[in-house]
Amino acid sequence: MKKNDYKACIDHISPDRHFKTRLKEKVLTSGHKVKKNKRKWSVAAVSAAVCAVVLVVCLARFADFRPAESRSNGQGETSAESLHFGMTVYAVNGDSNKTELQLGSKLPLLYNIAVIDLRGLSDKAAEEKMKEAENAQIHTINRMNEDRSALIRQSSSAFENAYIHIVQLNAFEIEPDGKKQISSIRLQCGRYGQIRYWDCRESVPLQDRFPEGSDLEISADTYYEIMDSASGTPLRIWWNPSQEMLNALSQDPARPVSAFTDTLIFTVNYTDGSTEHCTIDLQFDENGTMNATYTGN
Repeated sequence: MKKNDYKACIDHISPDRHFKTRLKEKVLTSGHKVKKNKRKWSVAAVSAAVCAVVLVVCLARFADFRPAESRSNGQGETSAESLHFGMTVYAVNGDSNKTELQLGSKLPLLYNIAVIDLRGLSDKAAEEKMKEAENAQIHTINRMNEDRSALIRQSSSAFENAYIHIVQLNAFEIEPDGKKQISSIRLQCGRYGQIRYWDCRESVPLQDRFPEGSDLEISADTYYEIMDSASGTPLRIWWNPSQEMLNALSQDPARPVSAFTDTLIFTVNYTDGSTEHCTIDLQFDENGTMNATYTGN
């Protein structure tokens, strides 16, 4: 796939940048925008392997958006390693203690949901709070994406009581066993989520390049055509809050995002009859930052 085609595919989800319009019209938009910042951050990136280098899921966890002085002293957190689980440790300056992840992509994942309570606010005050929340997220992204190499997604939902803004840096990725022939791939999540994957085939219209649902199946022909168009990029998968979760947050903006959890199950079926899958639990901290944990296969 050509560079310009890839850019067009991502730009297809560009947002309306006028906050008042979004608030009044109550629309869902998405896109990406970046600004400079000087915030510190810390991250632990997780890579999960199933059996002999067969199915790879690239995950990571980033710190919350508290002031830098209240976070890590720069040492980063450590974690034990086991046969099927490895953790790469990052310090607050973004330097990894290992040269790369055990498997898969070197680029980490950031996911944050900011819920702004608009009850009792004037239009001006609401706009200021929305802008402040977005800037906090953008500052964190810019700090950890200095070389501008990562894939950034943003989306916004405006409701009567709340404004919900989501930022995501990079995506979940799976890389099946290249020595086997795939028969199908299945992507599943729970009630509070919706899954999208990137169908980058040039024959697919831009508006149809992000199939979405809670239970998606990709045929072998479709998968291999996507890989031919992706120029070496693994299958990219995004998790989004379901409408049920968005409605619950909008009706009670004081409800913490940490009250919601979800589970991802990625399954690869091969023509030799073998099947591989992994399970990922999604949780959120009090600041709406996702913690994605590989829990088994």
